[in-house]
Amino acid sequence: MPRPHDSTTILSLLVLVAACDSKRDERDEKPNADGAAQRIEAAVENEVQKAEREFGLDSKTLRKRTCDLLTAEMVADGFGLNASDLEQTKIVGCGYTWKGNEEVVEARILMPQVHASTAAAKKWFEGATANRTKEELAAQMDRITKKAQEHEKIDTKSKKRTTKKVGGLMKMAIPEEGISYENLPGIGDEARIASNDGTAIVRVGNVTFRLSAYRCKEKPKVDIVSTDPKKLMARTMEIEHKWVAETMDARRKGVAMLGPKVVEKLKTL
Repeated sequence: MPRPHDSTTILSLLVLVAACDSKRDERDEKPNADGAAQRIEAAVENEVQKAEREFGLDSKTLRKRTCDLLTAEMVADGFGLNASDLEQTKIVGCGYTWKGNEEVVEARILMPQVHASTAAAKKWFEGATANRTKEELAAQMDRITKKAQEHEKIDTKSKKRTTKKVGGLMKMAIPEEGISYENLPGIGDEARIASNDGTAIVRVGNVTFRLSAYRCKEKPKVDIVSTDPKKLMARTMEIEHKWVAETMDARRKGVAMLGPKVVEKLKTL
């Protein structure tokens, strides 16, 4: 799930979820996973800045080559696996997963973005990695939800209700302690890792991207059965937050191991 302060991404996702969910209600169709993934990627792509960067590629081209920045071989070598054993995903980035022996491996690069200048990238980075309290994040989520409800695609009461519902559930994912960042030296020009999910935000010149990588025990399964979405969500996030906290060292090590390699790949594109 995107972090609550990733405003552009969340707004796009809220609009898409509400619009698509309403259409499924009207047509009684099953959701098409491939179509949804393409719509999400397209919406984010339309929102992300497309200025050229020093290396000569624009954001659109760079995002199409995300899997060149983080390859299956890089992940496999780093975590002692065979590249053929990894499952690849390409939603708003490029990711790889593996499960076995009650362990999970995940490595993912998300939302590579080209800013108009290094100064602009620095300013964006400072804002993106600013520490925020739960109250600040909740207020931001409310603003995002309201803006999503005003989107031209959210043109029925059903879509507006869905948007409000999704926004409310996403607010429940905010940790009690809010979100803070710590510096990660040795990765690009600057990098910071988030306390809530172990995802790092990295800046290299006027390029920024998000990176997560870890090998750790599998996340425990949700241990309740409930028809109440709020109760189910609360328990799900309680398990998620505890699991992330217990595996944060593995997440730091994974990013520290793959981060410099991604930066070197970026410089060769």
